[in-house]
This record gives sequence, C-alpha cells and structure tokens, in this order.
Amino acid sequence: EESSADILTRALTPAAARLCIDSHGNHVIQRILLKLGTTHSRFIFDAVAESVGDVARHRHGCCVIQRCLDSPPSDARSHLVLRIVDKSLELMQ
Repeated sequence: EESSADILTRALTPAAARLCIDSHGNHVIQRILLKLGTTHSRFIFDAVAESVGDVARHRHGCCVIQRCLDSPPSDARSHLVLRIVDKSLELMQ
C-alpha cells in the first residue's frame, strides 16, 4: 500500500522546481527536506539540479538550496553540488 509520503512525492514532483521559488511552496519543500528521508526527498534534489540556475537566483530558491546542502550526504546531494559547480561562472554574473 502507498504511504502518504509516496502520495505527496508523486503529487509534488512535476511542480518541484516551481515550488522552490514560490513564497509559500518553498516552505513545503523545505519541510519535506527536514522531515522525510532521502527516498522521499530525492525528487527535490533532482528538480533543483535540473533548474539550478533559476532556483539559485531566486531568494526563496536560494533558501531551498541551502537546506539541500545542509542535508546528510547522499548521491542526490553530490549531484546537486556538481551541478552548482558546473553553473558557478554563470551564477556569479
């Protein structure tokens, strides 16, 4: 049977990047990062890594990235760090 965390993850995955930069949605995303394990928060790391330029330039998105980087080490976090490094010159402009 599907858990509530599974349902939540499935429902929010398509809009994860947009929620990261939303004034209310970023709080939902940050709470998921704090309360749910890596299994259920992976979709956030993937969405942020995919849209790192847009998310990093936004004041709410920046908070989400900080929360991602504060999370325990994982493959998803490592991938996000690599994407940030790849985009670092672009982000500094």
